[in-house]
Amino acid sequence: MLKHLAAAMAVIAIVSPAFAQEAALARGKIIDATTGKPVPGATVFNKDTGESAITDDGGNFEFLTSEGPANLVVIDPSYKKTEARYDGKSAVTITLEPVSVRGEEIVVEAERERTTAGETTMRREEIARIPGSRGDALSAVKNLPGVANTQGFGPNAGLVIRGSSPADSRIFVDGFEIPILYHLGGIQSVLPTEMIDDLVYTPGAFGVELGRASAGTIQVASRRGARELAGFAEVSFINAATMLQGPLGKKGSFAFAARRSYIDALIPLVVSDDSLSFTALPRYYDYQARFDYELTKHLRLSAFLFGSDDVFAVETNEQDPDEPSRFKNTTRFTRAIAAVTYDRPGVYNKLAVSALTQRVGFELGDDRFLRINPDSFAARDDARIQLTKHVALIAGGEAEAREVGVRVKLPRPPKEGDPTEPNLTNDPLIDVDSTESGEHLAAWTAIELQPTSRIKTTAGVRVDNFRRNDVTVVQPRVQARLKIDKAMSVLAAGGLYTRPPDNQDENLQTSLKPERAWQTSLGLENKIGQGITMTTTIYYNDRSHLITAAGARDEPMREDGTNTYSNDGTGRSYGAELLLQARSDKFFGWAAYTYARSERQDNEMAAERLFDSDQTHNLVILGSYKFGEDDKWQIGGRFQLTSGTPYTPVIGAVFNSDINNYSAEFGRINSQRNPAQHQVDIRIDRAFTFKDWKLSGYLDVANVYLNAPTLGYEYNRNYTERTETKGIPILPSLGLRGEF
Repeated sequence: MLKHLAAAMAVIAIVSPAFAQEAALARGKIIDATTGKPVPGATVFNKDTGESAITDDGGNFEFLTSEGPANLVVIDPSYKKTEARYDGKSAVTITLEPVSVRGEEIVVEAERERTTAGETTMRREEIARIPGSRGDALSAVKNLPGVANTQGFGPNAGLVIRGSSPADSRIFVDGFEIPILYHLGGIQSVLPTEMIDDLVYTPGAFGVELGRASAGTIQVASRRGARELAGFAEVSFINAATMLQGPLGKKGSFAFAARRSYIDALIPLVVSDDSLSFTALPRYYDYQARFDYELTKHLRLSAFLFGSDDVFAVETNEQDPDEPSRFKNTTRFTRAIAAVTYDRPGVYNKLAVSALTQRVGFELGDDRFLRINPDSFAARDDARIQLTKHVALIAGGEAEAREVGVRVKLPRPPKEGDPTEPNLTNDPLIDVDSTESGEHLAAWTAIELQPTSRIKTTAGVRVDNFRRNDVTVVQPRVQARLKIDKAMSVLAAGGLYTRPPDNQDENLQTSLKPERAWQTSLGLENKIGQGITMTTTIYYNDRSHLITAAGARDEPMREDGTNTYSNDGTGRSYGAELLLQARSDKFFGWAAYTYARSERQDNEMAAERLFDSDQTHNLVILGSYKFGEDDKWQIGGRFQLTSGTPYTPVIGAVFNSDINNYSAEFGRINSQRNPAQHQVDIRIDRAFTFKDWKLSGYLDVANVYLNAPTLGYEYNRNYTERTETKGIPILPSLGLRGEF
């Protein structure tokens, strides 16, 4: 890999004199079209190359870009998106038209240049209107190539990227990991779309700045508050939400938001204790607060606090001695981030610190439980320096200290590929009460070369040190982009990526090493016409050190944990992805197709098999159209067709007299598939604009024709009959929002 990196850099160094262009300082001023006053805090970027800047208190901006004319785009939450032509010589003045209602959501996502094949940015305006996603940003990501369509419960439910386990991918908010992705296993993400300014999805082969992920990443940037007072209140079938944002003195801003579900209040109104054998009372809430302050033209402070709290409990009325009568899952976290950012033409540096507290509880009956309490403090620094006209240095580092308390009294949970369910009565228990501490250190550096506007490459290395096991991993990575012409570009990327073991696995087997993946991808991006773009990507990932079960679950755990888990697994993932996007003033939509294959071998003696999350085919077609007076109506639809997930078939059963029950006999692991799944979602929006405020209503229905997916099978006592376990058949959401 290092030999190939050196060769690529040498070739670029040879050809660069022939293509070299001069750099220039693009500068200008942004003003309000109605008042003539400067607009501070607006984002200005070069639509062709991606360089950007934020206007100061006087509305001024400047940034280095290629010499010559450029197409500039200006974005601010309180104004309409504006494009202007910069002649490459004189300072430009750009006027912005205010939106009709303060706080209205406009496009806030810069159309940045992709750095790796498959990378996709999403617009907040479009996220809020995608059918079936209920306006939720991290649910909308599931419509992109490489993301599997899944239903299930867990902290990372649904985020299966290129066939990998959900634990292989990471979601970063302002540079720090978010520990829980969804409320109640997938109903809603823990971060509302209104608090998101920027979302970048990268299915693989990302840069050196990110780590601890062996599959893909999602980078979320929280949203700064507007400089004018604005807000909204919303009610829907699922929850109630509110947000307030506005100025903080002359140089600052604030934003507050909160949501609370009321499913727990609705269920007792429609379900009596006698009508069902159990009563479920799930509930969640989340909260966010952000503050920003401009110290100088180039120096700003920011702070972001967010968290969530989920409870899901089931009390059964039936008396079954073999089944627990009570189930409860509690998940809560709070993360605080503070950052200072220095940003001027040619120099960027962001220093941030963060504290995280998290509580996870899982209870079955009165004496079976899992409690994990990870707390951590982290710091990271990101820097970028433009060394010359054609060379930039990227560097940074991060450090995290954590303490994890684990209390477990449960049978060992099934691992990847294990079809058997734990026997709560007869399986040996893992009985652990421990508190472990550890540190994670990382540093990275990369050189970005752009000898011409057509060639751009970034080559670097990331070093991660997991101090608990004293494991250091050196990870070379490279990304390259070649513009063939104005409409077509080729992208290539590759490198080594690692992720550490989960907390609970590491506490049982302290000698576990990080999992590894060598990733490569090649893509073609083609602008077919006005507002139409097609991207195709092929990829191959070679995996090693995969964590797998080291012994039978009914075998008592040794003191050193060596018969629990090991790093003996290997695997590979490969596939192709296609994304066809279309955008205009009234319409947006895309068609996304993924062919993916994920295979693994648990040890040298085991047969090769599919990953549990393998989904060979996934097709998504969606679109949304504005119409009527002032585009106050919007209607959209979505169709999805996917392969079923694999499962291990039951081929027989044996009666076990010791436990007076039957034990299943299984066929080849993951050798059969659940039925293919297809569904249609619709969404209708209607806006009513008044003098000083706006009222909007929406109807969002997922799976309109009630085609519930098959998630698995339940068997009778002797395994002679089975019934399908179904997912949610339909999920309607009707909501009203008032904005000012």
